[in-house]
Amino acid sequence: MPTAWPDSYPPARRSDHVDVYFSKQHGEARVHDPYRWLEENSVETQEWVTAQAAQTTAFLEEEDGRAARDKLKDDLRRGFNFPRFSQVTAKGEGDALRWYWTYNSGLQPHSLWYRTTSSSFPDFSQGHSPVDSEVYFDENLLSEDHTVAIQSHSLSKCGTYFAYGLSQSGSDKQTVYIRRTGVAFRTDKDGRVPALREGQLPDELGGIKWTSLNWTHDSKGFFYQRFDDLKSSSDDKLDDRRNIFCKLFYHRLGTPQSEDVLVMKDDEHEKYSWGTTISELDGRYLILQVYYGATPRTRVMICDLQDPQNVIGPHMKWTTISPDFEYSFVYLANDGNRFYARINKDAPKRRVVRFDLTENGHSGFVDVIPEDPDALLESSPVVNQDFIVAKYSRNVQSEMWLYTLTGERLKRLEPIPGFIGCAELVSKRHMSSFGVALTNFTMPAVHYSYDFGRPEGQEWVLVRKQEAPGFSADEFVVEQKWFKSKDGTSVPMFLIRYHATPLDGSAPAFQYGYGGFAMPSVIRFSHSYLTFAKRYRAVIAHVNIRGGNEFGERWHEEGMKDKKTNCFDDFVAASEWLMENKYASRGKIVLHGGSNGGLLVLSSILRAQSGLYGAAVSEVPVLDMLRFSKYTVGQGWITEFGDPDTPDGFDYIYAYSPLHNIPPVKEKPLPPTLLMTAEYDDRVVPMHSFKTIATMQHLGHRALVRIDLKSGHGQGRSIPKYIEDLTVRYWFPVQVLGLKYHGHE
Repeated sequence: MPTAWPDSYPPARRSDHVDVYFSKQHGEARVHDPYRWLEENSVETQEWVTAQAAQTTAFLEEEDGRAARDKLKDDLRRGFNFPRFSQVTAKGEGDALRWYWTYNSGLQPHSLWYRTTSSSFPDFSQGHSPVDSEVYFDENLLSEDHTVAIQSHSLSKCGTYFAYGLSQSGSDKQTVYIRRTGVAFRTDKDGRVPALREGQLPDELGGIKWTSLNWTHDSKGFFYQRFDDLKSSSDDKLDDRRNIFCKLFYHRLGTPQSEDVLVMKDDEHEKYSWGTTISELDGRYLILQVYYGATPRTRVMICDLQDPQNVIGPHMKWTTISPDFEYSFVYLANDGNRFYARINKDAPKRRVVRFDLTENGHSGFVDVIPEDPDALLESSPVVNQDFIVAKYSRNVQSEMWLYTLTGERLKRLEPIPGFIGCAELVSKRHMSSFGVALTNFTMPAVHYSYDFGRPEGQEWVLVRKQEAPGFSADEFVVEQKWFKSKDGTSVPMFLIRYHATPLDGSAPAFQYGYGGFAMPSVIRFSHSYLTFAKRYRAVIAHVNIRGGNEFGERWHEEGMKDKKTNCFDDFVAASEWLMENKYASRGKIVLHGGSNGGLLVLSSILRAQSGLYGAAVSEVPVLDMLRFSKYTVGQGWITEFGDPDTPDGFDYIYAYSPLHNIPPVKEKPLPPTLLMTAEYDDRVVPMHSFKTIATMQHLGHRALVRIDLKSGHGQGRSIPKYIEDLTVRYWFPVQVLGLKYHGHE
């Protein structure tokens, strides 16, 4: 039976606050914002938050349902309890070469960081810890409650130094430290836990968010970006200030951050940020990409670090490749001044080109691998000196081909013939092998190595594979279905169900989507998907709506700015297809998404016909579309959503902004809704959830907010905290729909 809904909610004061915007259609527009005070960290806000959190906890942990909730949580924990590991990568040269990877036995809060003690490739045939390997960093020792985690990391080219950024409570903000890989941070044989400072250099870099750490080849330092105003901010409370005017610096080992060398800044463009790459083999060139907000198009410049006039600093001489944010650009390789890159200029699904660097720019792009009009070129590393592995996404399924550096297609690469799923590559150009990890919805990762030195037809070698006890691929059915959206566009989705799930229109469905920022919803193994599908005989719908880049940049553009509502129409159309084709029951479809996907969930229930949905779970969502740009990194999203402070932008954003379009329950009852936000989310700040919940409750809807303490947007979560979040995600729809649990067979 469904859990009884609360009779009332904690009261929220409604103020008379009004903001004035300008509409192209209507001129001056006055927008009432009665819960503006919930944006402030005041005593009143804290009291309201405490009351809301207590009510939601009481509902989720209701005594009559506790045994069923614990059963679900135990299933999710069992599903998570299998060894997981990253692919193996190499650093160093000759006898100093070492192989690196991470490993988690199953339920460890964080992974262990391993490396070999010799240059030999690790032999995993006898287990996860080969004889010649060691733990060089145990992330679990960083804090007793496991809320401190590594967010960014980079090994120097020589492999001697490990730079790593630590974040607290899931914040995007991080402090970067450096240590020698030869001095391990792990529990010793006597059970002693070392101090983090043992083996650590005195360097400490603050004020950092969203950065790469790119070492120069001499291993004397690295490039990184920072925000000066973050350096003085406290770690014990949410810092929701706007992150603007990012600067690029170079840090030299053994020097204080105050002596870091400024490389690039732009005092006229607050949304600019910086990305760097060092040319792989020669270390000669610094490739700089200037990012404008969240757009994948960048400005590209290259600097010759071997030019004696190019002392690292603000006066370096740059050669401009792309001046005006025209297209995306990914450096692949170079031989002297001849460069290879993957771009989407005149090729929405991308192509590989070569060009020669000249004194005044470049010689022009020449196709090496032309655009495939039917498949997105996702990655294309140069391997074994003179070959390219082209990994495509064809109808959201990975496909790999081997090319020469001159563009000759040699053969298709299939570690598992006929495999349908996702492939991820790791490689170094100078090495004669590369790694591939294969996964799909019912198969955890399987790692292979392709060795060019082996005989023809025997190049693939199985390195190791993850195995999840309790799940068998034979128990589940996976299908890809296509449906028509509101405007006639064909959109795909993957459906995952337990073999005994009825297809008579009675099953519940759990529908996930994202649809934004050119990020695809890729095929991935999900033990929680399989657990929910099996225990509640539910259909999982993993939908590839517009706004991602599953089919290239045009697919992305069709779901951004004034076309953002295409995303919501796609998502609703997927639900209607499930119901009409008897995969799911009307009123038993559950929507789920996070961040931009949380916006998708709320907007979809507002647009859909009443009664279609049974529940909605929206995690760390963007919901106040008139004020998203006022906090932390939000101003960078203007390139994706548009600018509500312009007349054009205001008209189309205000028309769909969830906070501003919630109807009274008498006009349209919305399904039971759970918003999940986090105390330290400094990417999508909690005010989005707070103001929306207050509005929904005021208008009579069934809506609750769950506030996770000492957590952020999702990154850096420990495994126990992640399992708890998963339990809430799936338990809420079980509660409100009264779904039946099917026990172990």
